[in-house]
Amino acid sequence: MVRRSQHGIAQSLATFNLDNLGIDLIQFQEPVGDVAQVAANRPGSMHLCFHVDDVRAVYDRMSEAGFEFLGQPYTFAPDEVNPPAAVGTEVAYFNDPDGTNLEIIAPKGGFARDA
Repeated sequence: MVRRSQHGIAQSLATFNLDNLGIDLIQFQEPVGDVAQVAANRPGSMHLCFHVDDVRAVYDRMSEAGFEFLGQPYTFAPDEVNPPAAVGTEVAYFNDPDGTNLEIIAPKGGFARDA
């Protein structure tokens, strides 16, 4: 849905509501803003994470489709992650066209969601 305010601001908006969780995805179309230049380790930075079953398969498919990742998929090793039970969790990071930090993750152990 595209909304235009009385102040000349146009934005696309999608809202997802699940139980007690609400997520708003907003894209400003007018006026056009600058691409975000926020380092991932800075306060105020954010990222959106997508749970997948097989990071390598999704990484390969997205790479073939033209997505550029910030590095190869990475698997957490012992002493790198808390809780320690999350060892084996695999991740890969990339940015959307606006510079938002995005992640695909195949969580294991302490990072895995209960079914």
